[in-house]
Amino acid sequence: MFNLFSKNFKKLLLASTIGSFIFVSNSFAEDNSPSFCDLIKSTYQTCAKKSNEQFKNVSPSEREKNCVLISMGIAIGMYDMLNQNVKDKSFAKNTATLLGLVCKDGCAKTDDYYSITLKKLCNK
Repeated sequence: MFNLFSKNFKKLLLASTIGSFIFVSNSFAEDNSPSFCDLIKSTYQTCAKKSNEQFKNVSPSEREKNCVLISMGIAIGMYDMLNQNVKDKSFAKNTATLLGLVCKDGCAKTDDYYSITLKKLCNK
């Protein structure tokens, strides 16, 4: 099981990170950048889609454990990227942490942070 997890973890982490990084990079690089709410939704959807592909035959408890590790990797990667592109380091840290938690929700099919984030930050 660990070898299966290890291979799936690497694939999911890479795919999710690349998708999220591309979206974030484009968001900050373009004048008509998507909103922060678009970024939250995209992160959730990317993590949900990739985890559904990779964790088809994994138990819910095993999926939850894997998703926690994946979301930490996403948060660290996002922080590294954002930290290079913004002057406000606390913004980079807070954004990366939030996106990591949103990714965990998408990956694990939970709603601990996603809905409340949309409600508080996006008035939805």
